[in-house]
Amino acid sequence: MTKREVVLEFLRCFCGADINGLKPLLAEDLQFSGPFHHFGSRFAYLQSLNDDPPEKCRYRLLSLTESGDDVCVFYDYEKSGKAITVAQLCKFIPEHAVSRLARKLKIDSRGFSPWSHVVSLIYCQLVCSVGLNDLCDSMRLNIGKLSLIRSAKAPAKN
Repeated sequence: MTKREVVLEFLRCFCGADINGLKPLLAEDLQFSGPFHHFGSRFAYLQSLNDDPPEKCRYRLLSLTESGDDVCVFYDYEKSGKAITVAQLCKFIPEHAVSRLARKLKIDSRGFSPWSHVVSLIYCQLVCSVGLNDLCDSMRLNIGKLSLIRSAKAPAKN
């Protein structure tokens, strides 16, 4: 099986909630560290999936890029009857993490806070904005709800 085929089969099994189908696709020495989970082994990852199995969902492949040993997949997925809101996603980000990181990296925000920038990026992905003007207009229409997310502001067109 090529790496491309492994990645596509993983996506099919994961979105199909087929944990047994995932098992042969995972490396014996799997280690994973992400924003929400850390796994030191294939066994730990599979145990986590068995404890809290993924729900079946539909997905649409947007692009697949291969470079050497790397395979990168971008896809949209949809769980029936469930929507993820910007506010729900923002709850996963520790309250002072963004400002602390901005200070550490010496980010010059020029009046647009790093937190508002992060919220804008999340919003842009969820609503599939096609450009900055589209993002600005869409966020301005939702400024009331947006301000409830730790006082985030919409970006200005300029």
